[in-house]
Amino acid sequence: FAGESVKTINLFNNSYPIIGLRFIYKIIKLLRNNPDATVLIHDRHVLSSVVASFICFVLNKPYILISHTTNSNYFKNKLFNKIGEIFESIFSQFVVGKADRIIAVSKTNAKYLEDNFKFDSEKLEIITNGFDVKKILTLDISRKEKLIVFNTKWIPVKNPDITALAFRKLAKKYPKWTFLFTGRGESIVQTFDNHPKNFEVIERFLTQEELFNLLSRSSIYVNSSHNEGLSLGIVEATGLGNIPVLSDVPGNIQVATKLLTKRFIFERNNYSSLITSIEKAIKACEHKKIRQTRIHIANRSRKYFANTKTFKKYRNFLSRYRLIKSFKGAKTTKIEYSYT
Repeated sequence: FAGESVKTINLFNNSYPIIGLRFIYKIIKLLRNNPDATVLIHDRHVLSSVVASFICFVLNKPYILISHTTNSNYFKNKLFNKIGEIFESIFSQFVVGKADRIIAVSKTNAKYLEDNFKFDSEKLEIITNGFDVKKILTLDISRKEKLIVFNTKWIPVKNPDITALAFRKLAKKYPKWTFLFTGRGESIVQTFDNHPKNFEVIERFLTQEELFNLLSRSSIYVNSSHNEGLSLGIVEATGLGNIPVLSDVPGNIQVATKLLTKRFIFERNNYSSLITSIEKAIKACEHKKIRQTRIHIANRSRKYFANTKTFKKYRNFLSRYRLIKSFKGAKTTKIEYSYT
């Protein structure tokens, strides 16, 4: 695996990259130097995916689109968000419409594409995100602590403020529990002068090793997002035996349905509902069958969201895709086909 990175200008608390000529040059160079390569474009950010897809279009190079996004929320102002959605939908139509095949990372994401863009439905396939199951299996989840974790970028779409307020209130009510709020960006938590000692704030992004070690010890994981395609953070946390307290966005509901944890879902942006769901999870952790519950959640998460499952699906997909391309491009009926 070879990786190349390009420095970008980042807006909205470093959550949105603005690309330049160096990015364009690298994409063109890679495509020209690898004429037989299979191209996959991730639509994590509209601008980079639009530029990459346009280059493919100009060079007559087909690409596979891997779609993660639903509606974006970069602003707290509703009007600005609406303008942003209109902007993204206009340019995303080009990216979706020109894709040779489309992979959605969840049923929620697939429905969003079907509802908002025009394309041949036969092009669409669902392959969910997956976490590093080998790394997770090396960690012991039998010694859980009274620890609740919120870990993400502090940007509007992740709705960190509602969780910060809930943690501050619940920390007073449950002094034996630790409420850990980690990440970086802008959040109301940065304005708190005094809060309980069991409400801890780490204002930086954790390394994967730090995060996995933390999640192997924690008992509850909170996601309060306004939108999610399929959150890798959630399936990693549940793969390490955490009870997921999730907002009721469709992507989160899909995960909770697979894990049989829908009883911990709360109404998004509803402070009281979030408080209730966290307390429900705390009570579940105090139940005598909690060990069995944790193992059940971890096993189901590993069953549905392990990267071994994801890799297998991608191998099957790409082998079929390349074989079809071989048939379409063949000048005779004899075809020699191999892939790595």
